[in-house]
Amino acid sequence: MKKICNTLPLLLLAACVAGFAGCAGEEIPGAAAAPRPVEGTVPLGVEASTLPEAATSAVPVTRAGVSALSSGSIGIFLSGTGYTAINNRRYDYDTPTWTPNGGITNTIYLGGPVAKVCAYYPWTTGYDTSTAIPLTSQDYAAAKDLSYAVNREVKGNATGCKTTFALTHAYALATIQLKRDNYSGTCKVTKLELKNLLPSATIDITTDTASTIAGVSGNATISRTVDITVPAAGVATTQPKYLLVPCTPAGGGMVLALTVDGKPMTLTVPAATYTPVAGVSNTITIGIKGTALKVSSVTTTDWATGEIGGIDSKFD
Repeated sequence: MKKICNTLPLLLLAACVAGFAGCAGEEIPGAAAAPRPVEGTVPLGVEASTLPEAATSAVPVTRAGVSALSSGSIGIFLSGTGYTAINNRRYDYDTPTWTPNGGITNTIYLGGPVAKVCAYYPWTTGYDTSTAIPLTSQDYAAAKDLSYAVNREVKGNATGCKTTFALTHAYALATIQLKRDNYSGTCKVTKLELKNLLPSATIDITTDTASTIAGVSGNATISRTVDITVPAAGVATTQPKYLLVPCTPAGGGMVLALTVDGKPMTLTVPAATYTPVAGVSNTITIGIKGTALKVSSVTTTDWATGEIGGIDSKFD
């Protein structure tokens, strides 16, 4: 699974920075009025977040280059023996650190026992169960591009309170690129459907476990009305993007159905050529012929910075 590696170090706030790793709440400046859970006195703070470059293929790899993530919110879950479970606690980016939404009263505190924390980005209201975060195949939108980090252990001391979140994309990203292939008509595409995929599922972000990976045959997984005129040369400038629930396509593979100049055209992309894989971005180039569609290529793309290579499979 490919990692974005959003790194979200969870560090002490004022108490830890000043060396008061085990201090009581009243010793933290400005925190005298804040309620303290009985099990925790050490605040868990999110100080920084970075975005490493994406992997270059379906095989997860790590690169050194990073850029700072400086907007948005994450949701944090905490569990453990002796702790009251915390679900979907929102932390917002607030230059130059991350702070609990709602102020100090929503700070997560750690005590002596080991706790487990996991997180996801971007924060969404209603995601209150870490073992069943919903996934839905849909048109691409940055606000829907879920990434997450599984459980890791923390505790309320000077070293145990520090951790990082290496976030992983939950979805596969698919870009549909259209071009002519011996087609003499106007080549106006007005509808685009994807079938045999998985409309929805849930993911347990504590363990990275999906509820199902089996694609569903029958009705379209995604159906979109479009207005794309494919040029005589090159590819269409409009290239629909989709966030797809990772799955093994039903039947012989993903079905792509287009309406071109009022005529329906259908193509099956074999599962051996394309399967939605979490964290992997693919560009699927479709050639429109006078009699049929064909897959011109399927390329694996760098999620962060653009196309970097892949598979070139052709079908006549």
